[in-house]
Amino acid sequence: MKTRITLIPIIAALTLSGALTATATSISVRPDHDAWTEDGAGVQDHIGNQAYGGTVGRQAYLKFDISSLGAGLTISSATLTMRTRNDFNGDFFARLYEVADDSWDETTLEDANEPALGPQIAQWDIEGIITLNHSPGTSQLDVLDVTGWVTSNYNALDNLISFGIVEIGSSATFYRGDEHADQSEHPWAELTVTGVPEPTTLALLGLSGLALLRARRASRRTLHTHSV
Repeated sequence: MKTRITLIPIIAALTLSGALTATATSISVRPDHDAWTEDGAGVQDHIGNQAYGGTVGRQAYLKFDISSLGAGLTISSATLTMRTRNDFNGDFFARLYEVADDSWDETTLEDANEPALGPQIAQWDIEGIITLNHSPGTSQLDVLDVTGWVTSNYNALDNLISFGIVEIGSSATFYRGDEHADQSEHPWAELTVTGVPEPTTLALLGLSGLALLRARRASRRTLHTHSV
């Protein structure tokens, strides 16, 4: 009687050629802290119901925690979705900046201790209500590519991602804060990050999987030889 052994693959992504198929990991997070500052205005606490836009000396800050993404990934994409509102006709523009200092807190942030703005990441158009045939108070969603900034933080083992927002010559637009009472306007800001296992990790997993499969095949041959 021959002994029959059934091999059970222990790595679902291991193909017949020995290559691994990378499985993407994705998270979407809302700001842990969102606040705005204005020259000489002191602590404004949270953005609250609305954060006014680009009055001279006024800017908004966002901070996200991406620690739930885990380690050992290559960031394939990162986007910041922004909800903004323009109650006037005509278009206004906002600029998004890198902020390297993550030590700020929304309950203590003011112009005297606000972190410095780094390089500009993106610029977007906040369209007016007549331009888009909006009714007053209607907000819009814009998706900004922030892959480079998120990747540089993640690769430096920094799971806190901060941004700064400054408008260009306008005080006519608004941001819905995370504390806004109108939940239909949430999330006003959301960071979505997708990563795949790094090639070295995949290679190690592939080698380990192949070694285990070879060992099981050798065991099967041995048992087959000694079966009666």
